[in-house]
Amino acid sequence: MQTKVILGAALSTFLVIGAAVSQGQAPARPSSTKQSTSARQVPQQNPAKPAAPDQAPASDALSWYSAGLEEFLVDPKDKGLITALRLLDERVAELPREMDKPQIPGAALQLVVDLLFSSKGMRAGVIENNQAARGAPPFYGQFNFFAANQQQADALSKRFTDTIAAMAPFPRRAAPDKPGMNVMDVNGVPIYFGTIKVGEQWAFALGVNKVDQTPVKPGRAELPPGVEPVFAGTLDAQKLKPLFDMILSHPGAQQQLRGAQMQLEMMGLYGPNAATISAAMGYGPDRGHATLRYSRYRKLMEQYMPITDQRLTADDLRRVPADATYAQISKYDLAGIGKMYERMFEQAGMQMQQEIPDIMAMIEEETGVHPQRDVFDHLGQTLGVYMSDTTGGGGLLSLVGFAQVKNADALNQTMSRITGRLNQLAQQNAKGYVRISERKLNGQTVTVLTFPGLPIPLELCWATSGGYLYAAGSPQALLAAIKQGQGGSPGLADNPHFKEMGGDKLGSDAIQVSFVDTPKLMREGYGLVNLGVSALANLVRSPSDPSRDPGVLMPSYTELAQGAKASVTIARIQGDDLVATCQHDRSLLVNACGLAGIVGGPVGAAAFAGAIAGSAAGQAQHHAMEHMDQMHQMHLQSSEGNLRELGMALQLYAVENNDRFPNSMDKLLRMELATADVFDSPAGDAADGGPDYWFDTSAMRLSAVRNPDRRILAYDRVMYEGGQKVSVLFVDAHVETMPISKFQSLITQPPNGGIDFELPE
Repeated sequence: MQTKVILGAALSTFLVIGAAVSQGQAPARPSSTKQSTSARQVPQQNPAKPAAPDQAPASDALSWYSAGLEEFLVDPKDKGLITALRLLDERVAELPREMDKPQIPGAALQLVVDLLFSSKGMRAGVIENNQAARGAPPFYGQFNFFAANQQQADALSKRFTDTIAAMAPFPRRAAPDKPGMNVMDVNGVPIYFGTIKVGEQWAFALGVNKVDQTPVKPGRAELPPGVEPVFAGTLDAQKLKPLFDMILSHPGAQQQLRGAQMQLEMMGLYGPNAATISAAMGYGPDRGHATLRYSRYRKLMEQYMPITDQRLTADDLRRVPADATYAQISKYDLAGIGKMYERMFEQAGMQMQQEIPDIMAMIEEETGVHPQRDVFDHLGQTLGVYMSDTTGGGGLLSLVGFAQVKNADALNQTMSRITGRLNQLAQQNAKGYVRISERKLNGQTVTVLTFPGLPIPLELCWATSGGYLYAAGSPQALLAAIKQGQGGSPGLADNPHFKEMGGDKLGSDAIQVSFVDTPKLMREGYGLVNLGVSALANLVRSPSDPSRDPGVLMPSYTELAQGAKASVTIARIQGDDLVATCQHDRSLLVNACGLAGIVGGPVGAAAFAGAIAGSAAGQAQHHAMEHMDQMHQMHLQSSEGNLRELGMALQLYAVENNDRFPNSMDKLLRMELATADVFDSPAGDAADGGPDYWFDTSAMRLSAVRNPDRRILAYDRVMYEGGQKVSVLFVDAHVETMPISKFQSLITQPPNGGIDFELPE
């Protein structure tokens, strides 16, 4: 699990930081199709790239650099996005008037857009030895928003100053030894802002606690030769140690913070194995590149669990069909999951062990299955998941997972015990709507989860075969995956899109490979992305100025698909470090269509929504039935209470009236032996307009009644109309609730035969 957490964090860092964060960056605002009333007072042009050293200053714990929009949206297929984004600030300037919020200056909103869209650098670190201003936090942070020249930087600074003066009038003064910079005190924290020259580049800078004119541009992070980074970032967790030490040494909270410390150590952010994470992204002539290095990975892993001793092989790739649209195959020590937990539990300390239950022991007590001994110890070191045409058309519903198994017999015994326990729970709580059963399909024993009586479009199933455990969302997908695993069919390495992006060059040190067949998936994702682009086009159009229109932003599907490339990510162990590299298409729109296609685009999304709706309908029906059952039960209980009260009233009346029942229920009211509300059924009014309760006292003597425990004295006619159960009062004053069928049989037998019970029609 630790490997998965770290690898996921690593890949997320360069994919999210390197793409999602940075692809929203733009240069200082180029001129739009129409100048707004707040037109730029300086020439609109792209700033030159900041000249910067290869490494960030040694004191920075976090630093990153991001180029402008045109450096990210380099592919001609994305030029429509640039057109729309150039109009965004003018649209933002109109919002205060439209929202009738004149107190929000349009210039302030435009400034936010400008700052978000300009090329920029950022740095942050810890201020040691109490060098921070009195009362200020012991860290610094600085954003540099680059401009083409000093005039543009001054314009940004002036707009920021005017905005602060209008919205947050903090006292400010010229910053000492920093010409062009101002400083203001915000609750004891010095905030610096103004024009500054960072290296050879002019910028508007915004800093906390201090500002630095040293350029911020982390290293290349091992991009291929000739590929300049449009994003580069570095996190040196060791330099955060003083800050974490201060937090974790809070008086009286060490024990409570022990869990937080362990989490930081597991993530490589604290302790002796605190990591340095560097990431970069750039473009070559025909593809995009991203890379990440996670230092001390091996030592960090060994602190909690054994690192995998296996590497990916050609045989692992053959387990995935050649027509896969998405795949991820990893080498991971699955048996180490429980060992990692046990080690964490041992290191938690006595108090935490008493406060936090042993999850493994709890699961074993509840299910009879110990996760480590009965599951993890039987698994190998290969784990995979994929979608393919072979297993169901290549969309989300073709998803298959597999894991290597060391002891199939022992694992099957465990799965049988789990299945038995789940079926017990389903029988007790799901009333037959959930069932797990074994089937023989094409000679293969398969376990299938079904939902009898409910329109849930899922038959989750699993089986072991050839030393692997397979799981899929349908029996068809499962059988196809098992057949693929048996060999003989082309595998992932035979996929031409996979090979084109370097997937066939795993080498001898790869522990994970991920593949998205963008050219194949984008057909399904195109419509969904086009909807989003249309939303952007409408967003930047002006409701008051028809001349401002971005035009057609997205190329046709044929144009977009021309020359599209897949995405391949490979993670390797190199020495003590984890290194991940990714190759992908240069176009943001192409990549977005591929990712949207993973869930099937509009058609798949509609089908998935339909599946969810069907499931929800089934659940709603089930809950409605349960609610009706509960309401009916409440009505029965209330009706029983009414009849018991009336039975006691009739008994008291007979005691006082020569052993006879009254010939009219009104006598009970006059004698205050009963209240009027007990004559009203809790189930409502009788549909035929008759009384809620039927009575037959016939002025008979109580002592003369034979079999008083079977002689019906009254029943709830409204409940009878409901057709489920009915509450019945007998002469001996006891009350029973019984099915309608039993009641109908009872009234035909002695001593009730021949009596007109005035049954509702």
